[in-house]
Amino acid sequence: MGIGIVINFRYLVWDFIECGFNPYLSGKCFSGSRTHNFKYLINKPNLCNGSVFLLIAVVSAPSEFDKRRAIRETWGSIVMNDAEVRLCFILGYRSNVDQNKTQEESDRYGDIVQEDFLDSYKNLSIKSEAILRFAFSFCPEAKYILKTDTDMFINVPVLVETLRKNTQTNMIMGFVHSGATPYSNRKSKWFIERGYFPLTYYPDYASGTAYVLTQDVTKNLFIAALHTKYFSLEDVFITGILRTRIKANLIHHEAFHSTKLPVDICSFKDNISAHRFSAAEIRKIWSQKHLNKSCESLSGGFG
Repeated sequence: MGIGIVINFRYLVWDFIECGFNPYLSGKCFSGSRTHNFKYLINKPNLCNGSVFLLIAVVSAPSEFDKRRAIRETWGSIVMNDAEVRLCFILGYRSNVDQNKTQEESDRYGDIVQEDFLDSYKNLSIKSEAILRFAFSFCPEAKYILKTDTDMFINVPVLVETLRKNTQTNMIMGFVHSGATPYSNRKSKWFIERGYFPLTYYPDYASGTAYVLTQDVTKNLFIAALHTKYFSLEDVFITGILRTRIKANLIHHEAFHSTKLPVDICSFKDNISAHRFSAAEIRKIWSQKHLNKSCESLSGGFG
């Protein structure tokens, strides 16, 4: 038996001793009791009035005024022409950002949802809980919810086309990571003390850059979150730990990318999402949609 296999087996035995045979469902390692009773500083309870097929929820820091503007001017503008797709930005609160400016932005565009938790990297899971809460409370008729970030480019037509063909329920869809392990480098922003995650491997999870939820999982995920110890890595927490606890399906789709693609409209001929774009790059990609290029017949149609 190889050394690697022996070490791996030893870790699995340790996992069993620490957390039991079914660690995510047993109460030993992950069960807890929390609340999510943050107040709305800004809310849009009527955002989903009428028939809604897809709610796009973009997590954003309060200071990201230009990034939100870039999305509204580019891929998010498609929402304006599709009555069944809605767009909102989910924010926490930062004392160093002028709240009056945020309120003015909300009054102008009507797409800001803000709770009064501290907006920080460690609170990203709280921000995703805010998406779940808003979705089942104010958008219960939305069949799908896309969670994404401000540095993403989303091909909304291809996404909608993909979802209209979908027959799965109780589902989370995106770019799935399997066999990932907690970071051991203490300097990494993804470093987690073993006490916060006592297992060797993370459960399979969808990249937090962009993933789709069916409406029927939103409330169950939210309730599960309130009975689970808080974990700051949002995608592992929501689409891994909580998903496993509620026994939702996890679907990998190759059109979701968790990395950056070339800054070119052709990159999105058949793709749904890509990551790590600046506001300027998002605008550059969008500006190419009218160019007469070899990829002009984009799937779903941007033009």
